[in-house]
Order: sequence, then C-alpha cells, then structure tokens
Amino acid sequence: MGKTYIILTVTAIIAIVAISMIFTYKPQSTFTENIESIPETQSSQQHTAIQETQSAEVGESAGTQRVNASYENRVQGLLSVVDWQGANVTLKRPAETVVSLSSGMTELIYALGCGHKIIGRDSYSDYPPDVLGKPVVAPHAYNPPLEKILELKPDLLVSNTVLVYDNNETRKILEHAGIAVYVDETSSPRRVKECIRNIGTLLGAEKRAQKLIEFIEYYEKLIETRITKLSESEKPKVYFEIFREWNTAAKGSIAHDLLEFVGAINIAANLSTPYPIVNPEFVIDKNPDIIIRMKMSWDLDYPELYHKLRTRPELQSVNAVINDKIFLYDPNIMQGVRYPVGLLYWAKWLHPRLFSDINPETVHAQLVQEFFGLQLEKIYAYP
Repeated sequence: MGKTYIILTVTAIIAIVAISMIFTYKPQSTFTENIESIPETQSSQQHTAIQETQSAEVGESAGTQRVNASYENRVQGLLSVVDWQGANVTLKRPAETVVSLSSGMTELIYALGCGHKIIGRDSYSDYPPDVLGKPVVAPHAYNPPLEKILELKPDLLVSNTVLVYDNNETRKILEHAGIAVYVDETSSPRRVKECIRNIGTLLGAEKRAQKLIEFIEYYEKLIETRITKLSESEKPKVYFEIFREWNTAAKGSIAHDLLEFVGAINIAANLSTPYPIVNPEFVIDKNPDIIIRMKMSWDLDYPELYHKLRTRPELQSVNAVINDKIFLYDPNIMQGVRYPVGLLYWAKWLHPRLFSDINPETVHAQLVQEFFGLQLEKIYAYP
C-alpha cells in the first residue's frame, strides 16, 4: 500500500509540473516569432518539464561557441544540431537505433517515418500503437535506470528536458558511453518546428521533416491571415480552464499566446501569474462568451466532464453556459506535430463563420494518415 501511494503521488506531481510548464514561458515579441523557435507532456500530461528560463550554463558566449562548433561539424561532413540546452549533438551518420524517453519525441520519430529505428522507450510513449511493441527501458525521463539503455547502446537517445534535472549527470554518463543525447521539448509550439528539423537531420529524414513543417506552417498562416482581419469587438471573451477548477492562464503563458493567436480575448490576461487560480466571482464578473477546458487522461469521459462543467453552480449566469459555448479538447492536439489541429479547433469554436470551410477533424485525419499511415479513431475534441 505504501509503495502504491508513493507511485501515485509522484505521478501526480509530475503531471502538475508538466501542465505548469506547457503554459509558462518567457514572452518574446510576437506569437509568429515565438512559434519559430516552441517544452513535453505526453500523453501531454504526464511528464515533468523544466522552467524555461535559460540555464546559466547556456549563456550567450557558450551558445555562440556551440553554434560555431555545429557549423564546423557540418563543414567536416558530420550531422550536427543544437538542442534545447544549447548543446551540440553530433553523429557521423544518421542514427539507426534510437531510445526515446519522451512520448512527444516518439510520435515525432514515427511521423518522420523512422519508427523502426526505436529500440527502447519510456512507459508514456503509447502512440502510434506500433510503439507498444517496443521494450520499455524507463518509466519516464527523470533519473531513468540506465542499465537497459547502456546495454542496448543506441546511436541516439532523445528525451524531454526532465532528463537534465539532475545537473546533467545522466546525460554525461550516456555520452561517456558513446551515446549521442538530444534533449528538447515538443509540448509547446515554440520548439516544435526546430525539434522536427533537428530530429530529421539526426535520423537522415530531412525531406520528411520539411514536409511536416510545411504542413504545420500552412495552417498557422491560414489562421493568422483570417484572424488579422478581425476587429477587437469581433473577438469573443474566453475563460480557459486547465485541469483544475478555476485554474486558468494569463500573460506569460503559451495558452494565452495561443488564445490571442486564434482571435480571443483572454479574460485572465492581466492577472499577475502565468497560471493563476481565480475565484468564481472573477469569472462571473468577466462573463466570458466561451469556455475552453483541457481534458486530461484522468478526467471523466467527454460527455460527463461537459455536463459537470455545464452544470457548475457558479457558472449558471455566464453567457458561455447560457449559450452552450463550452468546449473540451485533448491536450495532445495542442502540442507536438499535431498542434495545428488544436489551433483549428479553437479558431473554429471562436469564429465559426470565419472558419466554416475548415473541418479540424478532417485535417487531423489527413495528418494521421499522411504521417502515421493510420486512421483517426479516438475523440480529441467535444462537442
């Protein structure tokens, strides 16, 4: 009983820190600029991710040195990229064997047509279904047991930033054993395209990576072009709820940037912390037109969760409830290679006429078919 309790407690802590990470970042100038450069949860929800303040060891001069080293490696014919930490990751040839300690990375590797190269995974890597046949070498990226990984000795190990929570000790051990280590995040749009490029380079799948990036950019630009035409009066007020009652997102969070990008007025925008917990009176006073709620893996099923939110006593006088403008979504479609799908759902929920010609589910099915060779089966948005 004691052991079970500890495991459940650790899992809960990992999930809470992960969601905080998804919606916290260091703001730059515009969303479209941020999106060029967008940490992982995955199923979006289960891993711990590091605060995005830049590490002291990845200072400006060190970053410049690493970029220069990366250039020199390319000149010498080596495959070299710079990861989230600012570290050079170099291979003599495309990796043929990979261990993934990040479900977002696992999904990306399959999208690049390289799923057959994975020889080990973490326990949260469960999509696409083919990966379930791969051996689990670690429960997650935090302080992973290294015996199996060192025994497999892959050409490349990919992980989310949780791996370096131990002051890079795990990374040093792996690299000393001759295993290239790439650390990055797929849980928010600010890193995803750069991550696709880098993994594509390390796996020798550059053309496939570019095709995936072009797919993402097409829908980013489509949304941006249409939203730009809206006046402020045409933008609905939105209450965004993360995974706990009254837990929302303000400026300084990726969620806020995404809301602005799809033409929303975030009612919590000016609160003092990126992911505040508000009181019911705040939401009632702001009277949002639309409510968007993240559905986590541990939540009730969509209809039950929708009903619970729809009948929450404190919300009965709010326009979003009165007009049945409540929407739920799976966070897996707001991150990684599938995040444009989530953007399209949000954009259409907020501006149904403006996006009347777009069916997000169809776009999702196209993406899954084209890059995974699968049919779309699971529900990712409701209603």
